[in-house]
Amino acid sequence: TYNRSHLLPRAVNDILNQTFSEFELIIVNDGSTDDTQDYLNSIKDDRVVVISKLNGGQASALNEGLNRTQGKYVCFCDDDDLYLPDRLEKAVSYLDSHQNIDVAYSEFWVETKDGKRFRHTYKEVEDHFFEWLFSKSFLYPNAVTLRRSAIGKTRFDEKIKIGNDYDFFLRLAAKGCKFAPIHSPSVIYYQHDQAMTANFEQMKDIVDLLNKNFAELNDQIDEEWVPAVESSIAFRTGQYHFWLKESTTARNYFLKAISIQSTNLRPYAFLPFTFLPMGVFDFFISIYQMITGRYYSKDCA
Repeated sequence: TYNRSHLLPRAVNDILNQTFSEFELIIVNDGSTDDTQDYLNSIKDDRVVVISKLNGGQASALNEGLNRTQGKYVCFCDDDDLYLPDRLEKAVSYLDSHQNIDVAYSEFWVETKDGKRFRHTYKEVEDHFFEWLFSKSFLYPNAVTLRRSAIGKTRFDEKIKIGNDYDFFLRLAAKGCKFAPIHSPSVIYYQHDQAMTANFEQMKDIVDLLNKNFAELNDQIDEEWVPAVESSIAFRTGQYHFWLKESTTARNYFLKAISIQSTNLRPYAFLPFTFLPMGVFDFFISIYQMITGRYYSKDCA
C-alpha cells in the first residue's frame, strides 16, 4: 500500500473477516507519507504482519511480501479492492482438492464509478495455457491464488512499472506451472478515478512488455501458436495507436495482425473505424471515452 490510508481499512477488514481464518496477512507499507503507518500500528490481530520500507514501487512491495510469506498458498490484494467473504475458503478448498494445479484464478466483479457491476469470466483452457495467456488474456492478480512451492524463486520484475503481474504469471506458465479457473467471483475490482485513467506511457509499457516476453520466451511457444501470439502483439500495438487517435498507424497494425492470423477477430472490430475521416475518428474516440470512462492521453498520470 502507498498513501491510501482512506481505502486501506476496508481492504484489511474484508480479509480479516474471511470465512477461512487460518492465514497470515502481510501488509507492506511502501514508504507512505500519509497516516498509513498510524493505522497499521493500530491493528490488533496476531495474523497481521506489517512491513514498512522505503518506496520502491508495486513490484518491490510484492517481492517483499513474497520473501516473508510462510503460508502454503499465496494471494495478493491491492488496497483499493475487496475480497468477497469466502474468497480464501474457495481458493483453499479448490487447491486442496486439485493437487495437480499450481495456480487457481477466479472470476471477479468489476464495479464502475456509478455502482454498476459486471462479471468477468474465464473459459476452460486445458492445453497451451502459456500460449493462451500470452496471446489472448490477462489474469487479475487479486483473484489469483498460488502454491508457494510452485513460485519458488520467481519474483516480480522490479524494472517493470506497468504489467509486472502479467510478466510474473507468464514466467510461471513458461516454467510449467499448471493454471486452472474457479468459476465463481471472489473479488470486486473498483474502477475509481485513479484506476480508470490509462496514459500514453502505461500503454507503451504493455506493448514493450509483450515484445520483451516474446523475445525472451518464444522458444517455449508451441510452433502452432506462434502466429496467434504474433498476431496478438500486432493487435495490441494497434490498440495503443488507436486510442491515441493515430488512425493510419493503428490501421497498419490491425492489418498486420489479420495477415498473420486471419482468425484473430479482434482487429476486425477496430479496423473499420480507422478509415473514418480524421475529424470523425477523433470525435468517435472522444465519445467512446466519455461513455465508458476510459481515458487515454499522452500525459503521464
